[in-house]
Amino acid sequence: MKVFHYSEIGSHDENEDALDVVPHAADSSALICALADGQGGQPGGAAAAQHSVSSCLANAQLFAPRDLLNPFTWVEIGEYVDQTVLHAPEAGYTTFIGLYVTPSFVVGASCGDSAIALLTGGQFLLLTENQYKNPPVGSGAARLTPFAAELNGTWKLLVMSDGVWKYAGWDSISKRGLSETGEMLISNLRNDVVVNSKVVVDDFTVILIEP
Repeated sequence: MKVFHYSEIGSHDENEDALDVVPHAADSSALICALADGQGGQPGGAAAAQHSVSSCLANAQLFAPRDLLNPFTWVEIGEYVDQTVLHAPEAGYTTFIGLYVTPSFVVGASCGDSAIALLTGGQFLLLTENQYKNPPVGSGAARLTPFAAELNGTWKLLVMSDGVWKYAGWDSISKRGLSETGEMLISNLRNDVVVNSKVVVDDFTVILIEP
């Protein structure tokens, strides 16, 4: 699988998004991914996002690959992340998406308004459509929503903070995601944000995974 990622600070002092993608220690063909968007307007957003991503990846590595194919394992991982952020004194609140990607399946859980879109067979599927925005990760009461999908043929996964989808727009994400690939897709989504808003308003963070 090919992985592309990009993160850029918005029109404020600190990038409060975080992301990481690593292979599973027991199966190098599978990826463990996480993205978090720290809650702005309150202290500790960046720290919350960083703690979310690092604790997710560390905890997920403790599970066997077959267990990570169970969506409710990811609810458990998300709850662990929530508690980790809660007990980090410098951390505030954050969104969270954690996922496991194999050549045939994507499985994970989310909380907040970051998003993951699957583009496959000419269709756009928002895997995080039913997630809860509140309570956020870091509150100790976050509600994690599981998701899972089979990956067949040609597909793409776009994992995004709200600085991408709110300002690029779902129409652009869908059209470009179905026709463009790699760094060009990410670059053009960023250009759409600038065309629509004149500047990168909010932190812009995206992970793109392709077979």
